[in-house]
Amino acid sequence: MNIWRINLKPDMNPKYNYDDLLNYCMKNNIIGVGWKAIDIKDDDESKLWEFINNISTYSAKEKTSGFKAVNAIRKMQEGDLIWTRVGGRASEYYLCRVDKKLWKDREMNNDLEEFDIGNFVSAKWIKVGNEDKVPGKVVNSFCVGSTVQSICDVELISKYIWNNLTKEKSKYHKYDLNNLSKDDFWMSIGSEELECLVLLYLQTKGYYIYSSTLKRSSAQFETVMVYKDGSHKAYPQVKRQTQLKPSDYIENVEKGDKVFLFTTSEDYGDEIRDNAICITKKELEKFIKNNYGLMPNNIKYWLDMIFEK
Repeated sequence: MNIWRINLKPDMNPKYNYDDLLNYCMKNNIIGVGWKAIDIKDDDESKLWEFINNISTYSAKEKTSGFKAVNAIRKMQEGDLIWTRVGGRASEYYLCRVDKKLWKDREMNNDLEEFDIGNFVSAKWIKVGNEDKVPGKVVNSFCVGSTVQSICDVELISKYIWNNLTKEKSKYHKYDLNNLSKDDFWMSIGSEELECLVLLYLQTKGYYIYSSTLKRSSAQFETVMVYKDGSHKAYPQVKRQTQLKPSDYIENVEKGDKVFLFTTSEDYGDEIRDNAICITKKELEKFIKNNYGLMPNNIKYWLDMIFEK
């Protein structure tokens, strides 16, 4: 099976709003994209592209974008899961499970024309909530401009969320699951929660935060911290699934100060700098185990789900 995400923002009739769109899709158990002129049903990728390439009203860019979006919908199969959020209600996330009616089985009607949903699959919907209930990799995937895309490495956690939220609905299909792992935790925790976790960890090591330095838009570091005896400052940087090289950061701090780096990839290059401390997942996992009560609820949400057994 595959995990997808759809940014549901069709070019619908102005008499409707995003609430109307959401209610229509949920009531009729569908999810999809626009591109109404792409009305071919032949389930063949090359024929789909040939059809789109012959639509004279589409620019070259529109042909490419339309193909990518519709081809993704074409690939969706029963049991796939789709993360979505809806236009003006982008703070609310939903999870959909593809049902039996696939792209090639779709039939258009006037309402679908009005809502500009020309290419779709049938799907059951559940509301998940705000982004702190959504795997971090899923949230980040919505930053990409494409309307539809597949998402790797979140299959198991997405299935768990589906099962948990549908446990009272016996008619909804449940997935057979393996146990979640620590890797699933690091993949699921959001960027803000990750930063919060590292800053909590450093505070227990004797560092205090200068609150005025939090969230500076041009800052190279998450914040500026000071050791409890005032002897030096600390500069933390936190990233997801990317490399953090000490040399990119250490030259910008005063002598005697320290840089603390953490990335979920644990890729810090080959350089060793005395005043650059690379935090490991193992250190943070031990910290979490010994300090569960310090964790905010949005981190406990993932901990309880993943480590409940």
